[in-house]
Formats: sequence, C-alpha cells, structure tokens
Amino acid sequence: MHTLGSTFTPPGFHAGGLRYHGMAPLVSHVKQLGLIEARAYHQTACFDAGVLFARTEGILPAPEANHAVKGAIDEALRCKEEGVSRAILFNFCGHGHFDMQAYMDYFAGKLTDQEYDERNWRWRCPGCRRWRKSEPDADTHRERRRSSR
Repeated sequence: MHTLGSTFTPPGFHAGGLRYHGMAPLVSHVKQLGLIEARAYHQTACFDAGVLFARTEGILPAPEANHAVKGAIDEALRCKEEGVSRAILFNFCGHGHFDMQAYMDYFAGKLTDQEYDERNWRWRCPGCRRWRKSEPDADTHRERRRSSR
C-alpha cells in the first residue's frame, strides 16, 4: 500500500473523503503496474465539474466524487480535441445530499485552492521517505508474468 504514514497530517482544505494518507492496496498495485495514473486537481475546479455534472445529468455528486467527475470531463475534452471517440469509465461513488454545506461554501466563494508546498511535507510526515522517481513499467510487469507461467 502506498501511504504517507499514519503521522501525515494533510493541509486543512475541503476535499471530501480524500484526506486519507494512503491508497488502497489494489489501487496502489495497479498504479505501480502503470495501468492507471494519478492526477491532482484543485478543489474549486472539482466543484466546478460537479456543478456542471449536476446541471447536465441531474445528479449532485458528493464532493469526493467531484474529483472523478473532473478527471472524466478532462479526458472527454482531450478526446474531443484529438478527434477520437473513447468510452470513459469513472467511479461516481455517491450523491452530495448529505454535504450541502460544502456546496453552499463553494457558491459563497469560501472554498479556496491551495498549492501543496513540498517544504511542509517533512514536518507533516516525519520519518516518511520520498518515493522512487521510477516505477515499474506495466509492459515489463506483464512480460514477467507471461514468462513465469
């Protein structure tokens, strides 16, 4: 499991349920294999995407689902720009009916975007080590799996 450790304290901004210090083992594994990529978005852009989704589809996303909605919209716009048609799958994990305060804060302009200053990383996570720059290539891993059968 990829984790920042139990001592990691994330900055105090609204990110729904996304302030957890680690990724699930399966997600960590497929990320390490190169089958998925991680993306980071500012919270106001995610709420913009969630509002667009709600106005288009009639379903209000939970704030943490807005991050997936933003990624799907970005992917759709990229495909449109490249002139390709692709199926885009994303995890819409819940509605936002129980977190209306976050939407009220968004519309009132109370949510702000914050850059994460890596200099703060050390004091927020004492004892954490930086990740390796290179991760195993997915094709190399598939080749290893084939040859071990």
